[in-house]
Amino acid sequence: MLALGRLSGLVNSVGRLPPRLQELFVWREALMAMSVAKLPLSLEDLIMYEAGYPPPGVPEQRVATARRAISAHERGLARLKTTGAVDSALMRELHLTLTGEPRRNKYGVSSHLGRPGAYRHTLLWTGNLRRTNWPNLRSPPARVPALMRNLDDFLADRGPGSGNQALTKAAIAHAQIELVYPFADDACRTNLHFTGLLLRSLALTSRPAFQLSEPLVRYRLDYLQALDLVLYEGNWENWTHFFSWWILNAAERSAALISRVTTLRAEHMALIADLKRSKPSVAAVFTTLAGDLVTTPKRLVANSGITKTPVYKALAILEEMGIARELTGFARYRLYRYEPLIRAFASGTGLPAPGPARAPRTYEAPRYV
Repeated sequence: MLALGRLSGLVNSVGRLPPRLQELFVWREALMAMSVAKLPLSLEDLIMYEAGYPPPGVPEQRVATARRAISAHERGLARLKTTGAVDSALMRELHLTLTGEPRRNKYGVSSHLGRPGAYRHTLLWTGNLRRTNWPNLRSPPARVPALMRNLDDFLADRGPGSGNQALTKAAIAHAQIELVYPFADDACRTNLHFTGLLLRSLALTSRPAFQLSEPLVRYRLDYLQALDLVLYEGNWENWTHFFSWWILNAAERSAALISRVTTLRAEHMALIADLKRSKPSVAAVFTTLAGDLVTTPKRLVANSGITKTPVYKALAILEEMGIARELTGFARYRLYRYEPLIRAFASGTGLPAPGPARAPRTYEAPRYV
């Protein structure tokens, strides 16, 4: 648990960042969850798209999916702050926001229609299973509401197994959601968002800087195989080992990201503090740039309260320092962005998780310590 302790020691520094940079932690986690579901989108591309400068080749539908994922996570955080309840009602709300509209998802040779925020009403993977080797172990749709109520009781410490340690409780809840598979679409991303909120409610994480999904982009097959061992063999021991390793790995990656971002920003502020000329104007332009991430000189003049000529001089100084980058190469209608911070946040995003849609059945149970 040392990684979680180190993370808790760093999260206070996140609160000292501008709100725009704090927001990027939520954006990054939402995009990492999309990569796990094989819907990759780079944070760099999303930032440019949201700034009004969409990069070529970025599907608009993928950006809409990212917006819904960010909105779902933000709504979950707001609900957690007001009610403190992490339950099936929250899960349905997450699913409602994530999906946005009814859509079909294919399971084997069958296609099922998923309705936003509604539990499934059909069996999954029908017509594609050899009953002796690949039994359909997903819960029948008629049992899904009762099973989710049981999960609510477990999370509220009212059902059997109450009093479990927080990490074990989160591991059991995550696997149970996967075993029940309450929705006909987007179940993986819904579960990831829900687990992130559950970890926060159990005081295992604080602030929305925790990058829960990042390890799964690389270790997605291990994740699916560990869940399949629970499904086919009831091997909960291997799953709890994997889950603990996953959370600690995510904590280490989150701490590294926070440290990288705060160190970069501190270095940039120190460089500006050492300036012998134009320090006030450069500091004002830097503050505005850090708040907007992507901006134009015209916007900097309007938002920083500095006239045009000092803004251009400040931008030239920030370019020399490697803080700002001009994107167009034009003499007019220039566009600047806070390059080092965008690169730091975008690192690792936009990469599809390896492997097929579902892991092959495995009987080998690797140990994660």
